[in-house]
Amino acid sequence: MTESISTDLPVRYPAKVLVVDKATRKVLILRLEGEERAKRGIDEWHVPGGSYEVEKDFDLEATAVREVQEEVALRIRVIKELGKSAWDAYYEGERTHFEATFFLAELDQDPSEAVIDRSEADELAWVDEHTMLDYPALTPEARRFIPMALEEY
Repeated sequence: MTESISTDLPVRYPAKVLVVDKATRKVLILRLEGEERAKRGIDEWHVPGGSYEVEKDFDLEATAVREVQEEVALRIRVIKELGKSAWDAYYEGERTHFEATFFLAELDQDPSEAVIDRSEADELAWVDEHTMLDYPALTPEARRFIPMALEEY
């Protein structure tokens, strides 16, 4: 678990989700939307997720469920928290500190029913601990948590 560090940067608290298809023992990853890739100057594959606003007191598990529904139109059931990680990155043009909570979740429907919100991602893929190596732009956090998620299956 990565501990929070002191920072003068704006802070966001994402709920990130390792969505597992039990039938294939694979985890969902998404490719960052093209305009955002160009703006950031990077190619990136990541697990679904998004932030909640601390002052609104949102529940992280509810945020995880909502974000997967918004990004790929899939229904999930959160199983448990896998861990936390912290990093700094650009968000909406501003250097930002992220303190993310990663959740394990199972699909409540067929993975072929996924519909990508093109404002969020350009592509999706289902990977395991071996095929994730075919995605060099996969985030370090996804590389860390995918094997942990699959240990449950």
